Amino acid sequence: MKDIIIYGDALAEGVAAVLARIVGISGKYRIVHLASMATTPKIGDCTLFLHQEPFDAQPILDRLPIDCRGIGFPSLEIRHLWPFTCINPFNRADPPQYPHGRFPKGDSFIVSCLERGVPPEKIVDYYCSVEWNDAWPDLRAVEQEDCERLSMLDARTQFSMAPYIREHVSRTRLFWNSTAPTNEVFSELVFGILKRMYGEKPPISRKVLVELMHRFGEQDFFGQATVPIHPHVARTFDLRWYKNDAKFSYMGEMLTYREYFEQMVRDSLTSMVAT
Repeated sequence: MKDIIIYGDALAEGVAAVLARIVGISGKYRIVHLASMATTPKIGDCTLFLHQEPFDAQPILDRLPIDCRGIGFPSLEIRHLWPFTCINPFNRADPPQYPHGRFPKGDSFIVSCLERGVPPEKIVDYYCSVEWNDAWPDLRAVEQEDCERLSMLDARTQFSMAPYIREHVSRTRLFWNSTAPTNEVFSELVFGILKRMYGEKPPISRKVLVELMHRFGEQDFFGQATVPIHPHVARTFDLRWYKNDAKFSYMGEMLTYREYFEQMVRDSLTSMVAT
């Protein structure tokens, strides 16, 4: 049995999980996810190498068997809806419930406020204001950077995800957080990969593919950690699906916009005291 290796981060792992459920693929190939930081695997039996851009897969591509195909696919990431997203310096692993921490995605504004000793309640009040501070990022500039980065990845992989995202982002929710796609856009990516593999006759329709993804659980494939969007961001980009009073799922809890940031600030303060 030959191998299909999918190289990349959690997105690639998701692609591998879906391919492993498709009849006509799962019974014919071993599906192997290779994390981007992993050591080089045995590739002698690899017949198809799917690699996520912009991770550097060239050392592996150079060693593939001569009859092995290589197909690149773009990362799905959007930053202008969450312009403060950063690595959370206060995040701490808390196994077994939170092996990667409670808030692995941080917020640069909140981090700055905590480091300057701003009272917790003031931080949350600032963030829950409907106004956009003049010192905060230029949203249109961040959007332009997003478009350029997505277009660059499309060019490198010969995909067309950037036009799809630009066309649908205001009328359909495409991301739960900056790097967590909804099934809507994730299925578009996977179906694009299948068309690259099989031409215009993939082994499954896009409609059936979406139904298959829902079999993994009630939530979307990457829907476990929804990060709220600032009301001004929603207005600026005319997010028609956005609801100010909505609750959303985060790490098994249903939280309001304010509750999310109250918990993030409280968790960060606990970590600061502990260290």
